[in-house]
Amino acid sequence: MTVDLQAHEIDRADGVRRYRAIMLHTDGHVLNAVSFSAFDDNAALTIAKSMVDGHAVELWEGTRFIEQLNPTST
Repeated sequence: MTVDLQAHEIDRADGVRRYRAIMLHTDGHVLNAVSFSAFDDNAALTIAKSMVDGHAVELWEGTRFIEQLNPTST
């Protein structure tokens, strides 16, 4: 298994970091993954929260798990 250690480093000189939002089916399998940039975890969480639409979203920075965001019941 190869681990991308560079994913933890700052992406550019402007301090932007690379994140991944992984959308999960209710049975746990991956539906989709989206890579995006943000200045910090809080900004990345805001972006990931906007992706929660009836399915859970896991937020990662490289191999660092940040949080799982679950859909709310209506």
